[in-house]
Amino acid sequence: MQYNFCAKTYLLPADRELFERDFKEGELYIVKPPASAEGRGIRMLSRREELPSADRAAIVQRYVADPLLIDGTKFDLRIYVAVTSFDPLRVYVYEEGLGRFATAPYSADASRANLRNRFAHLTNYALNKRSAQFVKNTDADADAEGSKWSLSAIWRRLAAQGVDVPSVKARIHEIAVKAMLAVEPSVVGKLNAWCHNRATPFELFGLDILLDASHKPWLIEARAPTPPSAPLRR
Repeated sequence: MQYNFCAKTYLLPADRELFERDFKEGELYIVKPPASAEGRGIRMLSRREELPSADRAAIVQRYVADPLLIDGTKFDLRIYVAVTSFDPLRVYVYEEGLGRFATAPYSADASRANLRNRFAHLTNYALNKRSAQFVKNTDADADAEGSKWSLSAIWRRLAAQGVDVPSVKARIHEIAVKAMLAVEPSVVGKLNAWCHNRATPFELFGLDILLDASHKPWLIEARAPTPPSAPLRR
C-alpha cells in the first residue's frame, strides 16, 4: 500500500539534519509554525539563509509545484470525513464540501516579491478574506461565485475543463481511508486505555486537498474542524 499523496515534510528541530541534507537552493518549501491556524506565520522559502533557526519548532513541507488552476488562480478542496469507528475502521466521505481560492493570480516566478505574495500561494480562507481582492459569496444558490465555492461547483468546473472527476474522487476517497489507517494504531490504543464505551467516540475531520496540473490529489493537512452550520450529505 503506497502513501505517496503527501509532500515530503520535516518536523523541526528533530528533522533538521535530514532537511538540511535534502535541501536544494531554489526549490520551494512552505514553513508552518506549530499549534497555529488560519494561515498565521506561514511563509515560503527557497534559500538556505531563510531557514528557521536551529532551535525553532516548525513544520517544513515541500511546495507542490504546478498546481491545477481555475481562472488562473490556485485553489484547494476541503473534504469532510466522518469516522464513526476506528476498530473496526468505518470512514464516510461526504459528498459536499468546499473549494477555497487564493485571491491573487498564481505565478511560478521564483522572485522574492512573488514568493512573499501569500494571497497567490496560500488558499487559507482566514488569510484570503483579508485581501482587497476577496469576494464574499452572499448567495448559497450561486455556489460558483466568490472566493469560496461549494465542492459541487468545483466538480462541475473541473469536468468542464476536461478533468476525469470520478477518477479524482476515487483517489481522494483512497487518501481519506489511508490517512485514517495511518493513525489507527495510536487512536485504538488510546480508545482501549480511556474509553469504556467503545461505541461512543466519533470524529469529523477536514482534509485539505490540493490538485496538481496532472490532476493528482495531495493531502496538505488533516484536522478536526468546527462542523459547518449546514447539514452535509453523506
